[in-house]
Amino acid sequence: MLRLLISQSQTSSHRRQRYTAREVNIVHDVIVVGIPLLAILSGILFSRNDIHQLRSELRGEINSLRSELRGEMSNLRSEMYARFDKVDQQLDGINADLRQFYHLTGKLEADVENLKKRL
Repeated sequence: MLRLLISQSQTSSHRRQRYTAREVNIVHDVIVVGIPLLAILSGILFSRNDIHQLRSELRGEINSLRSELRGEMSNLRSEMYARFDKVDQQLDGINADLRQFYHLTGKLEADVENLKKRL
């Protein structure tokens, strides 16, 4: 409606046009109510301070989660190293037992060979 009024005023700028009371009320409402309301709503919805505050809060949360995750990863890494150390110790024990077994097996084979020679 406002565009219609503007286009009509531009096409007939040299002659005067009469507007109806309804058209005048619509223009009045747009100017008096609409524009200030739009300014207030945009100020509420898109306040720079709110956006900056929200960004800083989000950054704080992200940094907090990041540090918490780093701590958890460090704990997990330490736990894994401890478990791997345990496994290494157990494997070292098994390796020592196998060496002793092979050593004893070698002695037994030598003893058996000596007994065979004696017989």
